[in-house]
Amino acid sequence: MGNHRRQALRPVGLAAIALTLCVFSAPQHSRVFAQEAKPGAGEFQAWCSRCHGLEGKGDGPIAKEIETRPPDLTQLSANNGGTFPAERVRKSIDGRSMEAGHGTRQMPVWGNWFAFDVTAGGLLKTDKAKTQEEIQERIGRITAYLKAIQR
Repeated sequence: MGNHRRQALRPVGLAAIALTLCVFSAPQHSRVFAQEAKPGAGEFQAWCSRCHGLEGKGDGPIAKEIETRPPDLTQLSANNGGTFPAERVRKSIDGRSMEAGHGTRQMPVWGNWFAFDVTAGGLLKTDKAKTQEEIQERIGRITAYLKAIQR
């Protein structure tokens, strides 16, 4: 791994440590989303549930530690006139094209995380970068899962 890549991953490394602590300190739940039939459920559980909760209601184990409480993701359609805002959700998950003037972002920029083969615990599996297509496929699976859990 080149020195420039090590420097670029340094902030990610600190976030990975925090995420690893959250992953291993969170209570165990009997309901395992990865075994459900909904596409993207396992990825949601691995990457999103620590903040958003196993059911996406914004009540994850570290939600109280975050300055701005994570939103109830089961209400995205209800809060958007009954239509699921798929493109807005995709952009929010990706995070790399956050518009200026919208304040700070507490949610990780998952588009950057998904660019490398990183485990939810923050471990780098390989140095090979993912393609934009692979990144968007993963974001698409999580988006599809969020659409499926709307109430």
